[in-house]
Amino acid sequence: YKSKEKVQAAWVEDKAEEYYNKLARVVKDTEGQILTFKGELVRSALYFSTSWGKTENSEEVFSGRVPYLKSVESPGEEISNRYSSKEAITIATFVSSVNQRYPSAELSEKQLQKQVEILSRNSGGSVKEIRLGNTKIRGRDFRSLFSLNSANFSLDIVKETVDISCLGYGHGVGMSQWGANVMAKAGK
Repeated sequence: YKSKEKVQAAWVEDKAEEYYNKLARVVKDTEGQILTFKGELVRSALYFSTSWGKTENSEEVFSGRVPYLKSVESPGEEISNRYSSKEAITIATFVSSVNQRYPSAELSEKQLQKQVEILSRNSGGSVKEIRLGNTKIRGRDFRSLFSLNSANFSLDIVKETVDISCLGYGHGVGMSQWGANVMAKAGK
């Protein structure tokens, strides 16, 4: 929780009071309300910034199954400025980063094209497992290694770089903030 001053400091100065009043009104309008699922209090109300048109099942990204955190369509998110991103990493940096973190991978700059392969994807589309030389890792670990926007990525190894294209921003489980905004504007 933050003070009014700290919250307003993050906003454009001439809109800070307007935004704060809107936030205060939403809090007041929902006072005393709780979110339940099948009569039980929702304990994992997860959200993230932007999906790639679909969300993920909780058990495919995190350690456990939560019945209300399942993969669903989330259309209209292409309007987000974080819907897609691309990273170009030099082959030398890519190989060095992987081998430093996963020494048993034994990646080679000359053999890289044959050594890197996306093995599987989760039902929502993010990478479940990727092979890096002699090592297999989770897509979310690869995302973390290269500070990618999401684990829904594809790779293209070209002359001197590994081009990584991502869709979405965040872990993909629960409510997409951009998706919720699109749905709200559609009257849902």
